[in-house]
Amino acid sequence: MSTMLQHDEPSQYEKDTRARTVHLSVDVSNSALRRVRAGFNPSLMEEVGHLKLLAAAFITACERLRDREKPMLPTADQPPDLPASQMWDAIDEGARDAALAITNMDTAAMYAVKAATAVPYADKNVRPRQA
Repeated sequence: MSTMLQHDEPSQYEKDTRARTVHLSVDVSNSALRRVRAGFNPSLMEEVGHLKLLAAAFITACERLRDREKPMLPTADQPPDLPASQMWDAIDEGARDAALAITNMDTAAMYAVKAATAVPYADKNVRPRQA
């Protein structure tokens, strides 16, 4: 997947502080949707649904990194750049980092939903009762 952010100069974003509307089409795994409890939204707030879908998309990308297969051992006519043990250790470390990213996205999604629902039904123009 390519994004517009990969092609622009970073200095352009430092100067231009306007928000951008970005449309993405991403695959989201069932396990990621279950992880963020995408179906649980008793407030029916659209923002909660969006936050959970964004978190699930990120988790899906990290799942792919975590679960990637180790490459086959090089053959005799194909000398390795790294010994197989070092290459596999690096992949294992990457898998651990991806797992940590998933765990931290769980936490981030929880706090984002908590923030979105801090004022009950704020997006429905409900006024608080007077004490």
